[in-house]
Amino acid sequence: MDDLITRLIYEYQLAANSKLEQMKNQFSILNPVRAVIEKKIPRTGTLKDGTVYRVHGIGVSFESKGTSVDVDLDQKGSYAGFDAWRLFSFAKENGYGALTSDYIEQAIYSMVQRGLVRKQDEQMISHLYTWTELHKA
Repeated sequence: MDDLITRLIYEYQLAANSKLEQMKNQFSILNPVRAVIEKKIPRTGTLKDGTVYRVHGIGVSFESKGTSVDVDLDQKGSYAGFDAWRLFSFAKENGYGALTSDYIEQAIYSMVQRGLVRKQDEQMISHLYTWTELHKA
């Protein structure tokens, strides 16, 4: 269980961070949500590589050939973490086959119990998880 979920989390993080950085660089912004509120960029649009983005609530969803990823942001506009719904959506859209939402939720719960991941502290993103130092050791 751990190897598959760990790989899924890493691939999700890589895709989320890659698309987010691409968007920030293309528009010369730090926080896509704030940039939409301040009318510096449109809520929906297309990145130079053809990726369609949609800013929503506290995050951004990205759709491109071969990759679909939804990411919530912290107050600074950085990648904030993962949850079972985002991982399940990413798995379903990106070739992870038969992973179920329940399987992913149980895997995250197991990782929390073992101290490998923890919930975020910031109120707006407290539904998300992040790696702990124990995982990195």
